[in-house]
Parts: sequence; C-alpha cells; structure tokens
Amino acid sequence: EKVRGERLLPRPRSAGSPGRRAPPRMSEPATIRVIFLDIDGVICCNSYGRLEEAKLDLLRQVVTATGAKVVLSTDWRRVAQLKAQVINTLKLYG
Repeated sequence: EKVRGERLLPRPRSAGSPGRRAPPRMSEPATIRVIFLDIDGVICCNSYGRLEEAKLDLLRQVVTATGAKVVLSTDWRRVAQLKAQVINTLKLYG
C-alpha cells in the first residue's frame, strides 16, 4: 500500500527468489597430504646406513599416487651429512 507522500521500500526477497544472489561461500581449505618419514627401520633397514632402493621405490609410488609432500621426522635430519644424503637421494628418486 502507498501512503500519501511516502514511498514504500521494496520487500526483501527470500534467498530462493530469482534475482537475488546467494551470499558468497567460503572456499574449502586446500588439502595438503604429508608423509612424516623416519629413515631408520623404514628406508634404511640395514646396519650399513644405506638407503634401500626397493623401499625408496615404494615411497616414490606413494608420493606419486597421493601428491604428498615428504617431511623428515628422523634423527637423520639433525646430522648435516645424513640430512644431505637423504635429501639428495630423495631428489634422485623423484
């Protein structure tokens, strides 16, 4: 209804009404897959301190299939020479 001298404001539309935009949705947080990798007893199961190729191949398969990032959670990360050995070997294996 119109009252003399006054304008009526349009009625608010419900969310389902045509012409009304839905409020913006919050985007989903990005999913990051992470492998926390220990070396002793996982990639190195020998007394010589050698990283084992078969286990490195399995790790590469998992990383490739999942797109995961590898985080070293091993004491090897605390010794510069061992850390460099692991990082260089992982780079070689992709």
